Amino acid sequence: MRCVRVDVPGEPLKLHYNEPIPEAPDAGAVVKVSYCGVCHTDVHFWEGGYTLSKGQTMRYLDRPGFKYPCVPGHEVCGVVFSLGKNATNDGDLKLGDKVVAYPWFYCNSCRACLNGYNNSCDEVPPSYLGMTQDGGFADYVVVPYVRYLVTFPMSIPLPIASQLPCSGLTAFNAVDEGVEFVKSTMEIKGNCCVVVFGAGGLGQWGVRFARALYPPETQIICTDVKQESLDAVTSDVKDVVPILTRNQTTEESVQRVKTTSVSGKGVDLVLDFVGLSETFIVAKNSLRMLGRYHVCGLLGGQADFPLPDMVLHRIQMHGIKIGSFVQLKKLVKLLEKTPSLCANLPYSVHPLVDAQSVMHQLIDGKVTGRAVLRCGESDDC
Repeated sequence: MRCVRVDVPGEPLKLHYNEPIPEAPDAGAVVKVSYCGVCHTDVHFWEGGYTLSKGQTMRYLDRPGFKYPCVPGHEVCGVVFSLGKNATNDGDLKLGDKVVAYPWFYCNSCRACLNGYNNSCDEVPPSYLGMTQDGGFADYVVVPYVRYLVTFPMSIPLPIASQLPCSGLTAFNAVDEGVEFVKSTMEIKGNCCVVVFGAGGLGQWGVRFARALYPPETQIICTDVKQESLDAVTSDVKDVVPILTRNQTTEESVQRVKTTSVSGKGVDLVLDFVGLSETFIVAKNSLRMLGRYHVCGLLGGQADFPLPDMVLHRIQMHGIKIGSFVQLKKLVKLLEKTPSLCANLPYSVHPLVDAQSVMHQLIDGKVTGRAVLRCGESDDC
């Protein structure tokens, strides 16, 4: 099989041919990869880490279990190629089934994991596809437990299905966490304004989920520094207000957000899929009384917030990392029930051999929506 491997952080990616097809572990499976999404976390892993704040960097090699060389890629969809001797799950998974893989395995034995809330596990260092074990930038990938494979209907195109385990799921989690809050705000204030920062791989999903899951009268604003990305997101989702923030100061961005909001006073919920100091400043200065800030992006920076402001304005801040396995199954069912949610979703498909150039495009901000690699030894996948 073929695979693209990070041998040393920061050095050019290498395409390896004629690698052996892996064998299925006892309780797991081997999936023949059809498509694998390219996430900014893959870029961070290739670079060796990401910026925290005040010049500090999180290095993957400093975290338990993370290793090089390793094949990146955690947004995987494909077909079941082989099963382990004792591979059992709640359904009737069989060879040839189309599946997406939940890529965050954690301990698989604590109460949280066994109930499908792996993202709440704190028992042992987790295992991740594409970071602690070889991931989906390959023709085949090992999934250690079949219980983390989810079948999906033909109504979800394969390149879109590949995006569900991370970009789709993380955005779904960020929006899902705010459902009751938005409903409550609507009841208390009579209106609610939600602003989405970032119209990229996560933001495009966030806008769609917000429109689908929040009350229809909720005002949704989307901001980005690229007009092309804004157009791609807002042109296909009803009643979303775009704000281009390129070449604007944070003060100018705050003013535009406030004046655009339905109340004219600011926003009630921020979904920050960027995670920079600049987006945090705009968020904290745009939030109304009782406002909430959900941050998912990991681009880095320092946040400075007067604690009395949090108390006096009753501000809530939530860090949204990934969604749970339960939410992934919920997400697949949502798209099965409402396929229009992923209609015209902006993404581009690239051959596996172009993995390095795609990563550079992502670094340079030249990817609209999500970039997806076509794998599986054939262009027919």
